[in-house]
Formats: sequence, structure tokens, C-alpha cells
Amino acid sequence: MLLPLVHPTRLARRSGFGIAIVVAAACGCGPGHRLDSGTLRDASSDTSAPRPHDGATDGGTDGGRDGGEPARGLPDVIHASGELPDLNPAPQVTEVNLVAREEAFEFTDGVFLDRMAYNGVLPGPMLHVWVGDEVLVHFKNELDQPTTVHWHGMRVPNDMDGSPHVQSPVEPGGTYDYHFTVPDAGTYWYHAHNKS
Repeated sequence: MLLPLVHPTRLARRSGFGIAIVVAAACGCGPGHRLDSGTLRDASSDTSAPRPHDGATDGGTDGGRDGGEPARGLPDVIHASGELPDLNPAPQVTEVNLVAREEAFEFTDGVFLDRMAYNGVLPGPMLHVWVGDEVLVHFKNELDQPTTVHWHGMRVPNDMDGSPHVQSPVEPGGTYDYHFTVPDAGTYWYHAHNKS
């Protein structure tokens, strides 16, 4: 379980703002699959262009938006055919729309707090990508203050890092495209990183 790192005086507004980004290196769905609206799909017969991920997920499914099935977890070690799955799939492009805004959440029965969230959910959407994948995050700031997205612990170019003094903050109403290639396997989380 990942716990949010927050400043005690900002707990009411920022608790849970960050969420994990999962990077698979030696496990996952194998070749010919892609993440589509939060669901891994067999792409071997799909000739359409990749569609952007809207960032919304629902416990590993696509929430029924397009009849998808639950996302797959770790593969069986050996397929029914007796062959091992491909543990080094070809890199793909994962596109995500990520919006930071303030939302009212029920803290306890009948007690609501205004807190920052990504795509209207706490924690924000989980992103599943593989080492070598290109990640393109279309970020929009709908908060009343400048902010960035920091990819905590992931090695990304300085102008994609979201840390103060290496990336300019995204002003209220502004947008920024984060674009990087996933360098290492691991479990990472992302969070706001300006005046926080």
C-alpha cells in the first residue's frame, strides 16, 4: 500500500493527491497487447491507431465504457500451449490525459473536504507501462494555483521532472505535455510538486 506524503498542515487539501505508476519489466501481458481506457486488450487483430487513455480507471477495468474486461495482472508462467510468454514486448506509446482540480470528497459520514485530485478521483489513476515505452501525458491545471506533476523516483529529463527549479510551474488554466521514455522497472508514484 502506498501512503501519500503530505505536509501536516496541508492534509485536508493534498492527502492522497499522488498515485503509483507501475512499470512492468519482466511480467505483464506480452506482445500484441495495449492499454486502452485502463484495460489491456489483444491488439493483434486491431488495425486502428492507438487511442489516448483518458486516465480514468475503475479497479483495473474500463468501468464499462466500451464493454472491456478487467485488466490482466501477471501472466501465467506457462501458457496452455506450453510456451513461455514474451517477457520483453516491443515498446509502445501510452497517452494519458491528466487534469488536476479541486474536488469535494466525503472524509467520513457526512463530512466533506475539498482536496486536490487527478481526473476527479482519489487516488488518481494508475498508469501501467513497460520499460522502453514512450509516455505522453497531456496535463491540464484546473487548480487556482500553479502546479506540476513530479514522477517520484523515475529518471526522466529535467524539463519533464516537475520539480521546482528544473521545470516551470503550469499556471492555472495552463497545459503541459510530459513526454518521456520509461527507463527502469519499478513502482513509482506521481504527485503535485509546486508550493506543496
